[in-house]
Amino acid sequence: MDFEFDMLQTIAIATVVLLVGSVIRNQSSYLTKYTIPNPVIGGVFFSLLSLVGYSTGAFFFEFDTTLQDVFMTVFFTAVGFSSNIKAFGRAGKIGLQLVAVIILIIIIENILGVTLAGIFNLDPLIGLSTGSAALIGGHGTSAAFGPIFEDLGAPSASTVALASATFGLVIGGVVGGPIGHYLMKKHKLSHHSNEKNDLDEHYNVEDEGNIPSTEFSEKKLFTASYQIILAMGIGTVISYFLESIGLTFPAYIGGLLMGLIIRNVGEYSGKFDVPMREINTMGEIGLSLFVSMALMTLELWELADLAIPMIVILLIQIIVLILFLIFIAFRLLGKNYDAAVMITGVTGFGLGAMPTAVVNMEAFSSKYIPSPTAFFAITAIGSLAIDISNSLLLTFFMNIVS
Repeated sequence: MDFEFDMLQTIAIATVVLLVGSVIRNQSSYLTKYTIPNPVIGGVFFSLLSLVGYSTGAFFFEFDTTLQDVFMTVFFTAVGFSSNIKAFGRAGKIGLQLVAVIILIIIIENILGVTLAGIFNLDPLIGLSTGSAALIGGHGTSAAFGPIFEDLGAPSASTVALASATFGLVIGGVVGGPIGHYLMKKHKLSHHSNEKNDLDEHYNVEDEGNIPSTEFSEKKLFTASYQIILAMGIGTVISYFLESIGLTFPAYIGGLLMGLIIRNVGEYSGKFDVPMREINTMGEIGLSLFVSMALMTLELWELADLAIPMIVILLIQIIVLILFLIFIAFRLLGKNYDAAVMITGVTGFGLGAMPTAVVNMEAFSSKYIPSPTAFFAITAIGSLAIDISNSLLLTFFMNIVS
């Protein structure tokens, strides 16, 4: 039996999937401990239900995912607004070092994914689907680039990317702490003598990076809505221009760049306010519904022929990333206690998502002392650099291999 759902019914089901994910998470200490997001839990649950229906021939779901791209653009536009260039100036050397680490991770994950895909005689775009699109990019970037890879001739790319992102999210929460403790022991680090960093005095300032003010108002919500809508609309012109000169970019890139421009014009000119709390809230709503829709429409049966190669590729990705973090990234970040804390965070978002990074750092530093430098660098600078760098570099790799 086939069930067809229109646009409004699809978004309603996506909302139910979110709520189901929330209920399941609240009943599981494991899912709560490793901060597995509600849309991921609910979406995977629903996709497994779809797999049962498809495998038995009992039922099949068809959805109208028109609004999925809208929610995707809302989220990435909000990411653009969170990009406060002033934060880079205040971050100084450690900020540049963290950006360098992020860029190196993206390059390594993509080169490794494409190379290993070639060994298994798979489309190189499938390799990118197990690279930075899924790992450092997480579910949001996976769901954004997966359909593009499929349009370029890589069937099942979306399913592979989203499945890889789920795998990475879990592993990122498991291995971050142990890596940090290993570094503490190996290098005999003393957290008590940790030197004060210039970032420490800035960490609690509310206008830094993604740290919004605590006041939430109806007026600011309207302002945030107008700014996001305008950025999305003007951003389409940017996207059309990039396409006209022969570059293949995801549809959201124009909105992301326009959000970045509006945010920083407001910051530097002082002519208008950018209500980041409200914008971040709208971005989170967009991300939750976007990921929920992307995961609940997964066709897991497409993974049958790709399961073993995908698992092997991901295991090698994890091993290589761990070695890179221990022997290279740790040294690049200063080879001190702050660096060890940051490495636990980089592990979290390098394999999964920023919430995992924050949880890793909180759990690790709670055993020793707080590290304002690490928290500021990862949450403010890392959040700014990841999506922009990943989108641009993924696009670069995509245009090379396709």
